[in-house]
Amino acid sequence: MHPSLILLLILLVNLAEGNVDIRKYEKYRPVGSAYIFPPVPFTKGTVYDLQRANHNLVITFHEIENIRPPYSGRSKFYKNNGTFVLENLREDDSGLYEQKVNMTLVAYIRLYVIELVKQLAMQKVNETIQDEPCQVILACYVQASYPHNVTFLKDGKEVTENVTRMDHSSFLSLDTRDPQSAGTYTCRLYYPLGTRTSGEIQLLTPDKTCRKGTFYLETWQIIFIIFMVLLLIGIIIGIISFIVYKKCPRTCRDGKSEDATPEEVSTLQDETRRESNPMSMTDEEEAAENMTLDILSELDASVDNSLEPGHYGEEGRAAGEPALYVVEAYG
Repeated sequence: MHPSLILLLILLVNLAEGNVDIRKYEKYRPVGSAYIFPPVPFTKGTVYDLQRANHNLVITFHEIENIRPPYSGRSKFYKNNGTFVLENLREDDSGLYEQKVNMTLVAYIRLYVIELVKQLAMQKVNETIQDEPCQVILACYVQASYPHNVTFLKDGKEVTENVTRMDHSSFLSLDTRDPQSAGTYTCRLYYPLGTRTSGEIQLLTPDKTCRKGTFYLETWQIIFIIFMVLLLIGIIIGIISFIVYKKCPRTCRDGKSEDATPEEVSTLQDETRRESNPMSMTDEEEAAENMTLDILSELDASVDNSLEPGHYGEEGRAAGEPALYVVEAYG
């Protein structure tokens, strides 16, 4: 049977079967590598075609192999398993490919050929606040048109706050006055060919040269300040308690000031006065002393009168002998 008749029969069979299930692929490969297109069932007489979406042929196999430039010399078709291998990939190989078997579309292949990221760089940029380097920005640059994601890590853990993304760059803002900013930083790239991690940048905080603006205290400084405040409060309370204790009467100290009688109050006043002045006397002692002084004054007057001419003492005493009075005062 003529080959053209065979192709016509195959086409009619496909149309009779209805719509064919078309597979779709999306693949990423680095520049310079190879890509194996999806294999297809291949037997003797099978017709195989691979072309770009713009209908530029890559390879046709109609009993004989025909690879078109610019793919010739760096590709090969394997009949035993129906695979086509394209080697030494270039960026211009990226695009949509259509795979056909026996003139029927069986697959779409979206191929992306991208540069392999060998090293990811992260830079440290200092910014000034009031002419002092208080702000640090970590910048991670990726020039890529393919899907990618950049994250920042601090001591191996992802940082999500203060991260800004712009075009192909990612930035992490840090305040060197904040002790929580201290640590080892890296940035990590996730892209279709894998992951890449930058070198480490170590940030030591707080920055002693940056003292303006917000002030941060370390933990030990906060504990010391709290201790000193509590100590000062304790000293003030102790001084107030001592003053109140010295000024409060004894019954007040015992909690009985409200029930004290006038006599008890007078006694307490005397005790308080003696405590403040050991030489002071109570009211009774002072009255007794005044009475004694009055008696002595009267006796002095009597003695003076007895010494006047013509006055003598008791009977039975020698003539001209004055009388002697002895008074004992009991306090």
